[in-house]
Amino acid sequence: GRWCVARTSDVVLALDIGGTKVELAVGDETGRLLVTDRVATADLGEGDVILDQLAARLGVLAPAGVRPDAVGVGSPGPLDSRRGRLLKPSNLPGWEFLAIE
Repeated sequence: GRWCVARTSDVVLALDIGGTKVELAVGDETGRLLVTDRVATADLGEGDVILDQLAARLGVLAPAGVRPDAVGVGSPGPLDSRRGRLLKPSNLPGWEFLAIE
């Protein structure tokens, strides 16, 4: 599957960011998806509001009181992987230079 799970994790969060939709998931240590969600990218707004909304949605999906061992993010480029930033993704207007670390 698309989601990668750290070997020692109890719960892992995953985001697949695309030009039309963002898919969110919570998985377990075996790679099994526990719950998924999808939101239209356009509904997330621009700038830091995007990350706040995604964090809130993941907080609702994750089991109460559980702290994830890992968070995986897939997104279109270009990106600066050292700094954890999207640079200027052509299909994500308003996401320029967004820190996703």
